Amino acid sequence: MGIGVPGCGKTTYLKPLADEMDLVYISSDDIREELTGNSTNHSKETAVWDAVHSRAKDALSSSGVVVDATFTSSKDRRTLIALAQQAGAETIIAYWFNVPLRVCLERNKQRSRAVPEPAIFKMYHRLKLNPPTLDEGFTEIIKIST
Repeated sequence: MGIGVPGCGKTTYLKPLADEMDLVYISSDDIREELTGNSTNHSKETAVWDAVHSRAKDALSSSGVVVDATFTSSKDRRTLIALAQQAGAETIIAYWFNVPLRVCLERNKQRSRAVPEPAIFKMYHRLKLNPPTLDEGFTEIIKIST
């Protein structure tokens, strides 16, 4: 599970990781694109997360999965962890992209689909207050600070 704000490097790191480890890659942004035609359109979040959870559960029944989303809320992380545990996952790794806010903001400016800065500030502060912990159910937390 990737954890971090927009611009921190999650997709750049996680997509090749999934390919290298022969795991299913699931991105909430990709599903938004499928459902709305725009990866930044958050008008169908219930359907997006239903699809993320369904696809993750399906992938866990046959292999492994990498889920790429911000997961700045411990509640959202715990929901996916519980799903993984129910599906029999023995290893649940958090890839926590703990990147300075200024770096994320600068990278965001270079993106073709930039996220509004106030949204990044909000997610960054939410994650600072609720960083991932092993108590949530992770077997390992890998902290990435690039």
